[in-house]
Amino acid sequence: MKKIKLIKTVKINNKWWGVDHLITVDNDIANELLFTKSGIEVDEQKPETDDLIIETFIEIDGISESIANELYESGYNTLDDVISANKEELTKIKGIGKKSVDNIIDSAKEIKTKKEKEVNNV
Repeated sequence: MKKIKLIKTVKINNKWWGVDHLITVDNDIANELLFTKSGIEVDEQKPETDDLIIETFIEIDGISESIANELYESGYNTLDDVISANKEELTKIKGIGKKSVDNIIDSAKEIKTKKEKEVNNV
């Protein structure tokens, strides 16, 4: 059995959102999911996953494009990664200080809640 993190992109109100899921599957299915694109249909071109992650991070209060890139380069890929991050680790990111870290985490929680409501209302 393998655990796989899937990032699903969903378009809501003309904006792309990244939603991550952690699933456990057997090795054969894991390999198929990792190496094929079967069952994926896209009506129009969507941005690269990296761009979606950066765009999502920029929505967080106190996060500029350069800080969003720093987060991504440091291994943060989802809002959940930011929400569950150790505050000391977040303050090691260039541009995130001890005074702003709580606001950043709270803002990420609000954005996640908002996006989950939008996805559920589609």
